[in-house]
Amino acid sequence: MKRFISYLPTCALIASCCLVASCYREEQPTRSAEPENVYSEYSLPQGNHPYDAEIMSLFERYNTIILYKYQPHDIYWNEDRSIGAFRWDPENPANSTQGYYYAPADEAYIGELLELIKTKFFNHFSRQEVLRELLPKKIFLADTFGIRYLTWAGNIPSGLGTFYNVPVYMGVDYMLFSWGGQRLNALTAAEKNTYKFEAFDKFFAKLAALGKLTPPAAFSASTDYSNAWPPTASKGALGVTPNQNGSLTPATDWNAYVSVVLRTPYDMLVAQPTLSATGAPSTSDFTGYLHPDIDANGKIREKYEILLAYFQDAFGIDLQGIGNDVEQ
Repeated sequence: MKRFISYLPTCALIASCCLVASCYREEQPTRSAEPENVYSEYSLPQGNHPYDAEIMSLFERYNTIILYKYQPHDIYWNEDRSIGAFRWDPENPANSTQGYYYAPADEAYIGELLELIKTKFFNHFSRQEVLRELLPKKIFLADTFGIRYLTWAGNIPSGLGTFYNVPVYMGVDYMLFSWGGQRLNALTAAEKNTYKFEAFDKFFAKLAALGKLTPPAAFSASTDYSNAWPPTASKGALGVTPNQNGSLTPATDWNAYVSVVLRTPYDMLVAQPTLSATGAPSTSDFTGYLHPDIDANGKIREKYEILLAYFQDAFGIDLQGIGNDVEQ
């Protein structure tokens, strides 16, 4: 009986395979009549502007979909709260909610925004495959993005409070670039420099959180981190950049170095610094951080070169080249 039961499926399987084989006809694949969606319900191109061709080209190059048309609930600032959660109800303030706020990109300025993103971010990568691997799969473009606070009367919202503009934001699985509107017509040099720094700062922080950016051990080997609060005037001799405040750790040290290089041209780093009466250098413009008056023992220079070599080898990025890209 057991033999018969096991034999029946075998015979049925052979028969069914023969039937399928006799009925199957191999056909040539055909192109879909409609555009196919990429990563989500959205498809490319989203329009027929000249910049839509550029967005298609960037998708083919980096495998990232760039969207200027989307819904607020597509953008999350954590796993379960969408960017569009901000709400101000003047009729009933108690129903208001503070949080992230955005205004959609103006289609008349998408081309200019793409050029800004390419110039200040994409073009600084010498290896295309790095961005193809590490960019999030979606990039959203916006006119305005930031955090809108409310004023409060006790526990009840009473009015609109401060708005903190965020030029570049890194979400759970996306990147958002704002300023895609009339603001582009009047960007100052300082704002363009901020845009560049924010893009790389958020990108590097995300890579670090994902374990894809790991400072080499050689960077921290020459610094004694047991002295967590060295005075500003003596930081340089210890291999610590003077802009660091708070408790000193290898991680905060690394981040401070990255910040200095991203923001500062090389000729400023090696320039003669202006020191205070106590010998303390400036902690705001980073002038002279590689000059012997600050880097008395050459330790900052040593760690600076380790830093540059790491980013060049790991990501094909000339970190100092980004720092040199300063609008005047």
